[in-house]
Amino acid sequence: MVIAAAGNLNHEEVVELSKRYISHNGKARGGKITRTHSVFENPSAALSEYYKPIQQAHICLGTIGFHVHDERRFSMQVLNTLLGDGMSSRLFQNIREKYGFAYAVYSFNNMMEETGAAGVYIGTDNSHVQRCIDLVWKELKSLRTQGITKEELARTKEQLKGSMMLGMENIPNRMIRLGSSELYFGELISLDTIIHKIDAVSRDEVQATAQDLFKEERFATVIFHPNGNHETTTK
Repeated sequence: MVIAAAGNLNHEEVVELSKRYISHNGKARGGKITRTHSVFENPSAALSEYYKPIQQAHICLGTIGFHVHDERRFSMQVLNTLLGDGMSSRLFQNIREKYGFAYAVYSFNNMMEETGAAGVYIGTDNSHVQRCIDLVWKELKSLRTQGITKEELARTKEQLKGSMMLGMENIPNRMIRLGSSELYFGELISLDTIIHKIDAVSRDEVQATAQDLFKEERFATVIFHPNGNHETTTK
């Protein structure tokens, strides 16, 4: 167990309170953790569609991502930010701003101890579902085959670093960062170290990461349609 705390507090008080309320009077004993490997180690393409009494369609395209110890994790952070994190991202500018197809569109990158999840979410009118999916794959294929420009790389790095530094002003974020760093790495990885790693990411590394990850045969797609009169289908 890891206890993390941040803010205007006294370290000794936190330790004493932890002992008092969590250690069970010192009688608790740690046990061996038995890990279960992911059942999705070799994902394959799949499509599942559901019909619900909702107002708009919800689309999620996802695949197995990278774990926190993967050497590609920093290029993946840059790639995810460029693809779908914020209003300047490719997906937002293309699907929402250019075509006006989506109410919400973003990419996600969740990295854990032994596995990860990466993908794209879109909220759209039901009539635009296929167009949105096609546009997502157009961007993913472009990142694989054409890569990114120097300007995109520089802008994305600054956005990513700025977001991290702003996050440090939030006390809960600091606490989560302390706990996660201890759990995953056994030590606190400094913000300066992370920024240095991000600055070192190259265009070739971003494209190579896209080539490793963005393969249609490894992506699953789930769609919730706004129509309660149809039956659920899975392919």
